[in-house]
Amino acid sequence: MKEKRGKGERGALARGGGFLSPFFKPAPASTTPFGEHSFLVQRVPLEQLCLRIKILDLFAEQLLESVFSRLIEPPAEGSLDAARQRPPDPGAECRKKSAPPWATTFSRPPATCASQKSCCSGAISAAFTPHYHGAIPALFLKPLCKPRLPTDFPSALPKMIKKVSPWDKREEASEKKLAFTVANSDHLALLQAYKGWCCAAKNGNQAGFLYCRENFLSWRSLQEIASLKRQFAELLSDIGFIKEGLRARVIERLSSKGTDGVLEATGPEANLNSENIRLMSAMLCAALYPNVVQVRAPQGNYKMTSKGAMKMQPKANELRFLTKNDGYVHVHPSSVNYTVRHYDSPYLVYHEKVKTSRVFIRDCSMVSVYPLVLFGGGQVNVELHKGEFVISLDDGWIRFAAASHQVAELVKELRWELDQLLEDKIRNPSMDLCSCPRGSRIIRMIVHLITTQ
Repeated sequence: MKEKRGKGERGALARGGGFLSPFFKPAPASTTPFGEHSFLVQRVPLEQLCLRIKILDLFAEQLLESVFSRLIEPPAEGSLDAARQRPPDPGAECRKKSAPPWATTFSRPPATCASQKSCCSGAISAAFTPHYHGAIPALFLKPLCKPRLPTDFPSALPKMIKKVSPWDKREEASEKKLAFTVANSDHLALLQAYKGWCCAAKNGNQAGFLYCRENFLSWRSLQEIASLKRQFAELLSDIGFIKEGLRARVIERLSSKGTDGVLEATGPEANLNSENIRLMSAMLCAALYPNVVQVRAPQGNYKMTSKGAMKMQPKANELRFLTKNDGYVHVHPSSVNYTVRHYDSPYLVYHEKVKTSRVFIRDCSMVSVYPLVLFGGGQVNVELHKGEFVISLDDGWIRFAAASHQVAELVKELRWELDQLLEDKIRNPSMDLCSCPRGSRIIRMIVHLITTQ
């Protein structure tokens, strides 16, 4: 008997040329659309599987419901509906028999749909920086090679610190983690940790090791981030979103002390907005939508001072975090936002929900309303409500007032133009967005809107 021969065959056994699939109810292979490999379907993200089905000629004239109903253990109807709402927001397109134009690109391994939309949006916005590339899009990457890190990488920073911090120094490790905080974001905190390591490594490996030791970080984990960056650069080069012909091994040879080689390989044109923190936060909407929570503060309390009554900030444990479908949740204690008392924006995006004593959200980041509209999913609507023009998203669950009807319509039009630009780039990978008058104008307007909001 030979045990599993790879991650994709986990749970299966091979004996004398036979193949045993771990199913509870038997079914002839001829009755299932994927034959004897049906069990592998359950190991693929459902939103990515939907897109891959649509691009196959075998299922070109069939609805998704029809294909999935023939599986031995079909996904729940609610799960299929949820997969349609996730980025890159297949939505109504996946209900049709024909595949949307971007299906081939976003269904390609090794990256999830969310990570590829996030990276593509960053690439066309000239925010494809080496730091941003590694610390944000790589969070959602399924590595090409078997990593030493867990593939569930968005929680990397808390796990890094926890992994190498002694029990008697947990408080000190938490303080070091909070020192990386920027823009109320767990993901950007990881970015800061990675950038700090790169700066330290410029003075030699010994300085890099010392930086990791002082900040309770895993040196091997940070090396893995650099490796994932190079792999993602190769993937985006293959689909035409950055310079053609890039290979991870070649990029690694370009790296020098304190760098991972991605900046040198991609060039300055892909990194014009390399230090734009607000734009980096906006890209998270492309990757994490519809994982959004509303931040709700309690009714204001006031304190009398010599200058009159002043509104007091609520305590961190008085804030409430509401999800659309699962009610109220709590920020996980490992998050940099756990003790935050005030958010400039009432929305957070998160990577996952976990349930222990309560339901927690892990790895969350604050985002503004315009990035949600521009890089999220769902239909954008503009309506007049009590004398104000309101932009709504996701059946009205996300809504905010615009300064005027003209601004509201402009934001809606920008969203449509951005979607069209992404589709045009996918249809024609050789299109140069820097020299394209329409494309460059749209990108400049979006970057300006997000940066100055």
